[in-house]
Amino acid sequence: RIPALPREQQMATARRLFLTAADLPPLLVLAICLTGLRVASLYDLPHHHQMHDDGHLVAVPLRHGRRGEENTACWTVLGDEAHQMFSPGDLYLLLHRLTARGRRFAATDTGRVWCVWAGHDTGHTSPSTSGLASLMRRWGTRHGFTGDDGQDLAVQLNRLRSTRRVLTRT
Repeated sequence: RIPALPREQQMATARRLFLTAADLPPLLVLAICLTGLRVASLYDLPHHHQMHDDGHLVAVPLRHGRRGEENTACWTVLGDEAHQMFSPGDLYLLLHRLTARGRRFAATDTGRVWCVWAGHDTGHTSPSTSGLASLMRRWGTRHGFTGDDGQDLAVQLNRLRSTRRVLTRT
């Protein structure tokens, strides 16, 4: 538990120890681009997994859609710290490590890999998709993403996924 501090100090301390909501947009963009998973499937990524092939493959059970269809994603693990952002397996294991401390502090175990510091009153929680659009919009604006018309560009994960699917087919 982070001791009673002024809110700004508390958030600064939390940012050094845990993932926060501000960390989600770039990680989600990278995860969409590497895995091609739907946003809901990304949010539901479990924290349990199995390693195979002498640590060169990570098997992650996935739940798809509202019907809860399950299958297993087997992602390559390069295992090189310099390339943690190049393969879905390495990114998953990085997320697992980045959120481990938060999962230990969380009041309830959701079974998900995502666990972020949500503030003094809430503590650690699995993020929900309900505020995702505004979070992505603020992130895009803060980083100056603009369209060809010079207007702020709305970062939409579903569109990124569609673009990724088109680009990987060619």
